[in-house]
Amino acid sequence: MPTFTTSKLPLPKSWDEFEDISADIIKKIWKCDYIIRNGRSGQKQNGVDIYGKPPRFKGEYSGVQCKDKKTTFEEIEGETNKAEDFKPTLKEFIFTIGSFRDASLQEKIRILDHKRIKENKFSVQLLFWEDICLILSEYPELMEKHFPQFIERQSSLKLIIQKIIGSTAKDWIFDDTEGTYIFKKDTNLTIKRDDFENGRSFDEEWVKKFPDSKAYVSYHKIFYNSSLIKKVFLVAVDGYRIYIPLPHIKDLTINKIQYKISISE
Repeated sequence: MPTFTTSKLPLPKSWDEFEDISADIIKKIWKCDYIIRNGRSGQKQNGVDIYGKPPRFKGEYSGVQCKDKKTTFEEIEGETNKAEDFKPTLKEFIFTIGSFRDASLQEKIRILDHKRIKENKFSVQLLFWEDICLILSEYPELMEKHFPQFIERQSSLKLIIQKIIGSTAKDWIFDDTEGTYIFKKDTNLTIKRDDFENGRSFDEEWVKKFPDSKAYVSYHKIFYNSSLIKKVFLVAVDGYRIYIPLPHIKDLTINKIQYKISISE
């Protein structure tokens, strides 16, 4: 799969499109799925287009203003002053900017931010288009949504594996009764644990190093849109207390996909 960290994705064609992209990356930055568009066109917004409650601020609000064109320090400062009237008071104010980085503007904003923090006011941050592209590149589902023409389509086996490798246990919904994992970001992707009765005893020398030498091996099936993509064998060791990947017989190594599936167990 190509990386996009240095790619120059095309700038959005409209402000609405830019706001949509901004909202999606802000969810990732804030680790907050519930963000809100502030009012509608023509209404007083106090400079805030998007707001939400990033968990790190423990219930306090942060805001975003989306600027799809090049901007100046005077504009940023003016919009920041407007945001002072947003209620409740913000903890952070981010500008997403649909133009390329400007070192002079970055320096002025750093100075403004430093001054405001000393005055116990909310911080001010800038995200230029290159920064936005960098964040998008880390989330295949956002690239697929906003720039599908840049996604390598190889009937997606490679992309599916990358999704699993890039995930954490929190990205999956687990049904212990069915032995099924559902990927939250793409519910077409599921992993199904084989039924316990289909497992078979396993007695290679390395499993005898555990306090309880009983072990059995079974497989986990990876499905996408109900199509079987791959089988991964796991071994329940130490009297079936924990699953670990079935290592390569020669050097007892495992690959990334085995590791990811095992830590979800």
